[in-house]
Amino acid sequence: MITFSDYLKPVTELQLLGTSLILVIGVEAKFETAKIANCVLVRIVVILATSGLSFSLFLAVTVSQICREKSHIPYTHTMRHPVRTVCGKEDI
Repeated sequence: MITFSDYLKPVTELQLLGTSLILVIGVEAKFETAKIANCVLVRIVVILATSGLSFSLFLAVTVSQICREKSHIPYTHTMRHPVRTVCGKEDI
């Protein structure tokens, strides 16, 4: 039986970290409240832990949390459009 981890053997750890970081930031940007984002991330960690991706996802979550803490206001909303701050930079 071919498992999900068989497809990941040629992929390097750095590529897994980058993919996980994009996934984490995407989930956090999609869900406006941290509580919902954290629940989704916990489920993603449980799913990916069985395929050996838990360490990469852990690093991605750690980097994301550091960025959130450094920006002080991770999510701010204006009258016209939401503004997402990542590591102190505003994305409009």
